[in-house]
Amino acid sequence: MSSFNLDEREKRKQFASYFKELEDRIANLERANQLNNASIEGGALDIYDDDGLLKGSVGVQGDGTVALVPEPQNTDPPPTPAAPTVDSALAGLDITWSGQWADSEASPADFSLVQVHVGTPADFTPNAATQVSQINDVTGGKTTVHIEGYDPVWVRLVAVNTAALTGDPSDAVQGQARQAVGQDLVDEMITEVKLAQNAVTTAKIALGAVGTTTLADDAITTPKILAGAVTTDKLVALAVTAEKIASLAITTDKLAALSITADKLAVNSVTATAIAAGVINATHIKAGAITADRLAIVGGNNMLPDPSFEGPGGAALVAGQTFWTITNAGNGSSKSVQVNAVNPNAVIRTLTLATFSILPGQQLRLATDVNPSTDWNGNSVRIYARWFDSAGGVLFGFVTNTTPAKGAWSTMAGVVTAPPGTVAVEIRLATYDSNAGTVMFDNSVIQPVLGQVQIADGAITADKLDADAINGKTITGSTVQSASGGHRIVMAPSGILYFYTGAANEYSPGRIEPKGSDTSLSIWGPQTDSAVDYGLVLKRIGASTSAVLNTDSTTFVGDVKVAGQFSAKNMAWGSVSITPSANADSSVTITGVGLVDASSYRVFLTINSGLPSVLRTPTATDATADGFTLWLNRSTATATNVWWFMIAK
Repeated sequence: MSSFNLDEREKRKQFASYFKELEDRIANLERANQLNNASIEGGALDIYDDDGLLKGSVGVQGDGTVALVPEPQNTDPPPTPAAPTVDSALAGLDITWSGQWADSEASPADFSLVQVHVGTPADFTPNAATQVSQINDVTGGKTTVHIEGYDPVWVRLVAVNTAALTGDPSDAVQGQARQAVGQDLVDEMITEVKLAQNAVTTAKIALGAVGTTTLADDAITTPKILAGAVTTDKLVALAVTAEKIASLAITTDKLAALSITADKLAVNSVTATAIAAGVINATHIKAGAITADRLAIVGGNNMLPDPSFEGPGGAALVAGQTFWTITNAGNGSSKSVQVNAVNPNAVIRTLTLATFSILPGQQLRLATDVNPSTDWNGNSVRIYARWFDSAGGVLFGFVTNTTPAKGAWSTMAGVVTAPPGTVAVEIRLATYDSNAGTVMFDNSVIQPVLGQVQIADGAITADKLDADAINGKTITGSTVQSASGGHRIVMAPSGILYFYTGAANEYSPGRIEPKGSDTSLSIWGPQTDSAVDYGLVLKRIGASTSAVLNTDSTTFVGDVKVAGQFSAKNMAWGSVSITPSANADSSVTITGVGLVDASSYRVFLTINSGLPSVLRTPTATDATADGFTLWLNRSTATATNVWWFMIAK
């Protein structure tokens, strides 16, 4: 009996232990990370902060790479680096960053690099043109940069995070490149024994340093002549004849401006397709040949320091890139930047050229040369702007070519405008929705476009206008005058022509004014400050006399001759026939004369008759502006013609 009880207790103990083990395992499962055995298959995982704001993504990105990518719109810019330490170096500066921050105790986790900028004056604004180097270590570092000349310059640092956002620039620190001695080289300092073998190359020999007497006969053969080394001023007249020039030896880049004139060209020998991009500049264009409607006004230089990707600037753009490289082929240059567009699915692959601040409404001219490979397949090639507003919103301005020539260079260009609210812009190259081949880009351009409001007042003066620039053009809404003051003629927008005498007491100028209401032309004399008319002079060229309209505006002084009929609104004349009763006063009324209103009217009458003895003098009564009544008395009832002349006074 006791043995049985012992077995039961042992079983209960085992059961309790097993139950406790299950309970512990369940608790461990509840506490365990549920993603221990999870993976991301063919996509990316979005990362949000506690407020639900998208901060970035991790996994396979749109360009096919696997990376942790922050969201630029929702990413804070990095803090401001501490001011650098600047030490003089031979023909340059040693620039050191301590790894400290001016406005942060700790280094940011989201860190890409620190840009090094050099410029003048102390408050210069860092941009793509002022960047001379970069420091990639978040703990600090040192870089040595070359400085042109020995004038003082200022150094500022700008931090960049992985979202390509830049922070505020550091305080500026002054530096100055160091010379070895008071001048770089003392006269006769370098002798022949100081030169290493092959130390002196053609690039190191000054123009004119080696004369013909220094060279042995036949010492220089064509393979020994550097391209561009022999210019026209180095040749004796007629030394180079046609048979001395190999086929295709002279290309456009070997010709000096204006060396080929129109009389040297056959008719129609130069067509638009035969002119390479950029070979025609202002010195080749006749004055007045390009009018305003043919111009897109672009101001300033190309904002890209290395537009052909041949130097350190181009190398820095592709540093760390997977699909973008520098290739040894270009359009008129030795290199270009190339993107690999191969991917199982259509993909967008972009390269950032520059990022800088910009104001709404400002315009940029974007251009680049493109050369897709013959097997390239995609939607388009592009150079475009990504516009950022203060809230991180992004809009786009594209210059796109959907059908670029494959296996050949072509140029794409256009103007994009910053939309309202824009504070910054990023310029990119792109192969868009492509899956095969490669694309080369070269000679990229970012230039600001000048609007009318950016042309300073008075910048365009008369000597800048071609003689025919405004010939035959209609000028509206403006005043045209022969001088800015004094004696002058002014044509007003109203169509009135004003004549200023230049007199000190001139109150109102003379004028010629067309009157549309009664289709008349009025001529007004000038007035003094007391509103007294000066008068109006009518004079024939070459004549010694003239007709002067006095200041009372009523009297002509001098002789006035009229070739033809003279008429006035205060005079009228005509004739009337009247048959009177014999030996009785008879009358007829004349109406419709239409004289001006006056204080009195005078009528002059003459009888047209060959029998004056039977006539008595006619008279007139009731004279008004409209007419009068004529009275006649004769001994016979005979029709009689009477001439009349009427004056309003």
